[in-house]
Amino acid sequence: MWLRHLGQLENSNFDDLIKLKEKAISIPWLTSQKPQLVKFYFSWLSICQAEIITLDEESEEQEFLDEELNECLEQIGSGTPNSELKSDTLLAFDYPEGYLLGKLVARLKTAMNKEDEARNIWNAMAPANGLRADYWLERMTWER
Repeated sequence: MWLRHLGQLENSNFDDLIKLKEKAISIPWLTSQKPQLVKFYFSWLSICQAEIITLDEESEEQEFLDEELNECLEQIGSGTPNSELKSDTLLAFDYPEGYLLGKLVARLKTAMNKEDEARNIWNAMAPANGLRADYWLERMTWER
């Protein structure tokens, strides 16, 4: 649902999308519904990834994306503790959408040369997804 709504605004100015995102996360209903919040952030980060051309270490785009990733991890905070991230962030990877969000965050952190943070995401996903064969196959592929 969120991807469709945000996708309809794809031709909009990215600054307008940022304002829309800020307005959406200020809605108490959304922040209290973890599955919906996870879906929202998955959609939002997918759009951010599509907007960013390069992930050079010194680029403003990477700094923006890293801030968005960290905000996402703080906002969805219920689930598995991960003390390596800011403020002992708790991650909600127990929802099916949370697994997809976790993979996206790990992929983006890896692209930004933040392998330790990406590994922490994979570790945080393990308690909720450790019985899934696809989790272990994707994690082993990532570890190579």
